[in-house]
Amino acid sequence: MFRAVIGQAQCVDTECAAGNVIRQCRARLAGAVPGAGLLFSSSGFDLPLLLDMTAESFPDMPLVGCTTAGQFSTALGPSLDAVCLVLFVSDTVGFGAGLGKNALADPEGAALEAAAMARMSHPGIQPSLAFAFPEAMGLTPGRLVSALSASVGCPLFGGFAGGEGRDDVRQFFGREVVRGAVPVLCMFGPARAYFAVSNSWRPVGRRVRVDAVDGNRVLRIDGRAAVEFYRDTLGPHGLPATEMPLAVFGDDGRFTIRGPMDYDEEGGGIAFSDVVPEGAEVRITEATRAGIITDVDKTLGELCRSLPQGFVPDAALAFSCSTRRIILGLRSREEFDLMRRHFPPGLPIAGFHAYGEISPLSPGDPARFHNCTLVTVLFGDGKGEGASFPVPPVETPAPECAADAMAMKDREIRFLKKQLARSEQLIVRLEHLRDIASGLQSRMNKELRDANLTIKEKNRLLREALALAEEVQLRLLPRDNPAVPGFDIAGKSIYCDETGGDYYDYLAVPGADPGSVAVVVGDVSGHGVASALLMTTARALLRMRATMGGGPACHVEDLNRLLTQDTAETGRFVTLFYLSMEPSPEASRPGRMRWVRAGHDPALVYDPARREFLELAEGGVPLGIIGEVAYEEFVFEGMAGGQVVALGTDGIWEARNRNGEMFGKRRLRRIISEHAELPARKIVAAVLEELEAFRRGLPAEDDVTLVVVKVL
Repeated sequence: MFRAVIGQAQCVDTECAAGNVIRQCRARLAGAVPGAGLLFSSSGFDLPLLLDMTAESFPDMPLVGCTTAGQFSTALGPSLDAVCLVLFVSDTVGFGAGLGKNALADPEGAALEAAAMARMSHPGIQPSLAFAFPEAMGLTPGRLVSALSASVGCPLFGGFAGGEGRDDVRQFFGREVVRGAVPVLCMFGPARAYFAVSNSWRPVGRRVRVDAVDGNRVLRIDGRAAVEFYRDTLGPHGLPATEMPLAVFGDDGRFTIRGPMDYDEEGGGIAFSDVVPEGAEVRITEATRAGIITDVDKTLGELCRSLPQGFVPDAALAFSCSTRRIILGLRSREEFDLMRRHFPPGLPIAGFHAYGEISPLSPGDPARFHNCTLVTVLFGDGKGEGASFPVPPVETPAPECAADAMAMKDREIRFLKKQLARSEQLIVRLEHLRDIASGLQSRMNKELRDANLTIKEKNRLLREALALAEEVQLRLLPRDNPAVPGFDIAGKSIYCDETGGDYYDYLAVPGADPGSVAVVVGDVSGHGVASALLMTTARALLRMRATMGGGPACHVEDLNRLLTQDTAETGRFVTLFYLSMEPSPEASRPGRMRWVRAGHDPALVYDPARREFLELAEGGVPLGIIGEVAYEEFVFEGMAGGQVVALGTDGIWEARNRNGEMFGKRRLRRIISEHAELPARKIVAAVLEELEAFRRGLPAEDDVTLVVVKVL
């Protein structure tokens, strides 16, 4: 059997608060004798009197604890000016308490001393669970926790003592009120614990490096004094920005939180809650109230779902950072309410707001020092008997408080004055937060203005560069339609961006029959600058190759081999239609068309005499995919006067209107047939005008190119 009973009372009078807590615990003990106790108290009480009254009421009981920045329990709820006593009763679990002193000068020695003393009650037996409540002021908490975790040799949890001010921090051991010490309570036997660490802080800004440190004082961050780095990031502020601590990243990518405590205005350094290693990468963090509550809800739910089958906790202890309480404000109670909602009904819960938390990060890990977290521990012997005992009502007010009306009134006035003083402290803190928020807003506005100006300037330069690229690319297209006897030729490209991937050209092929002309239309995958660059490369290579003789197939094969060296593994390719039109030397005989098609859409040949279309469809794969490809040259021997040949890109027939309907090749054929008697340039214009009307003002999604050759 393992039980925990809790008493908590709020009052300005030590004797009143202690008496009330003791009566609550006695009632809940129902005659049982406690084996150990934890005492958490606000620092404004007469602490020696508080310990004496507790020790006299429960003699020979190991007792450890500390002052806090606020307590909470199922006996009363959250409170800033209260005493909370947790007593453990068990016939299966044993207890031992230890105290290590002089932790400021020798943290490892103090840890060993505390663990050795706690073990003395059960010589030769390994502790199964331990709780510690040391002081963080002036210490290197990480060293202390590491040493204590190794010394007790079992799962270690706890919180660093807090107070109304840093000078008010104290620890308890039996009847002793101490400073700079390490009180620890060990449990022996079948005590098991399962825990969760809620870290609700989110890194913001860029990751930077710590350049220089001196102990727990960070001197320089990202090439600047540490204070300057914080103020450059958050804007001007006076008090340390404890609500925006540092995330210190480890080699595994996980981070721990370290809160700023003091600014050295003269030297520019910042004292943090623990050592930040030189060379470590850090980021400033932030947390919102909604984010903290959401994270706690998620973490506690995961903790309860992860409990082994058959394990029922007997008690819960929680240690929440005082910074969380400041940020949460009136919503700080929600952390405690979430515990009650997630945990089994009737489970005794107690805890306090600390100046640092102690817990492993994952099961099986050694304990480490945390900042700004909520550490929640479910523990007991696993039978769950501790939550099954009836809880008598809390006696409020205590009888001695009501015995003297004048004394009662005096206590109420003192309590209200204390609350007023605390409210004034919170007002100061809120003004500090307002200064930070105002500084952040000013800095954000300035950075937004600067960024806007930078973006405008970059956009201006980009527009100039794109305009120049557009001008250059347009110069690469034929400036004039060629005057070739026997043919009427016209072409046009319209890019959907400043630059595009469509391409057309007219080539004079050496060695060809007089009056011959080659027309090339290409389409690079995609559009924009990258496609324009590939198109420019293809144009230059093909023009160069065309001057060296050979037929269309040779030209295309060599172009493909060279392009593939640049496009391999990029996913880009080029479709191309190479058409050579050659009139017959004998007027009585028809001319011919020779073509190579590399993945491009077929050319259309309209014969008005027959009122029918022919597609030059035979072809091969696009350019730039496979380096060694043999392209075949095809021939059409029926070229005759009046025929209209159209070579285009898919930006024409795949264009869509506002209804999602495609322009289509059927519509293109109709326009060509209806305007076949017109000059080539007017046929091109008719197609583009109807295409624009079809889109009804929608911007083009792809480049458009059309070349029309009319055989005279």
